[in-house]
Amino acid sequence: MSPSPDNIAFSGRSTVEKLLVNQLLWMLFLRVILYTLILGVSAYLQTGKFNVIVFPPALLFLFILVVYITSITSGLILLKTQKPPRRFGLKQILLDTIFVSILVYYTGGSDSIFPPIYFFPIIAGGLIIPRRGGIFAAGAATLQYAAVLLLEYYQIFPAVLKVPFYNNGQDIFATLNLFAVYGLIFFLAATLSNLFAGRL
Repeated sequence: MSPSPDNIAFSGRSTVEKLLVNQLLWMLFLRVILYTLILGVSAYLQTGKFNVIVFPPALLFLFILVVYITSITSGLILLKTQKPPRRFGLKQILLDTIFVSILVYYTGGSDSIFPPIYFFPIIAGGLIIPRRGGIFAAGAATLQYAAVLLLEYYQIFPAVLKVPFYNNGQDIFATLNLFAVYGLIFFLAATLSNLFAGRL
C-alpha cells in the first residue's frame, strides 16, 4: 500500500511542525485566492471607467500564471520533502512581498491602489511564525516599497506607466512622506499580528 500525501508530508515531523506545514499550505491556498481576486479587479478596472493604472492584459496573465505555478510548486515541495517549515515559511513570506512589489511597481508605484496587499504577507508571517515572521515581512515590504518609490523618483519605470494622469513621483517630500507612513503602518501591523499570535 503506497503512502498517502499526508503521510509523506508529516512522517518524521513533530506536532508543531505538522501544524506549521498545515498553516503554510493554507497560506499558499490563500495566495492563489488573493491573486485570483486581483485578476478580477484588474480586469474590471481595465474597462476605462477609472483613472487607475493596471497591468496590460498579457502582462497581467503572465504575472498571475507565475504566481499560480510558484504556489503549486511550493506546495508540492512542502508536501514531498522534509524541508524545515520555518525556513520554508520565511522564504514564502519574502516571495509574497516580492510579488506585491512587482504588482505595485507595474501599477504606478505611489499612484498604485495595491500597496495594502503588503499586509497579507505581514499578517500571515506574524500569525504563522510568531516573533519573527511578521517583523521579517514588514522589513522586506518596507525596503521593497522604498525601492519602488526610488525607481519612480528617478523616472525608471515601465513604458506602460507613461499615461497622462501619472505624476511620476517627482516630489521628493511627498515620496518620503509616503514611505514613512507605509513603513510605520507595516511595522505596526507586524507588531499587532505578533501580539495576536502570542495570545492564540
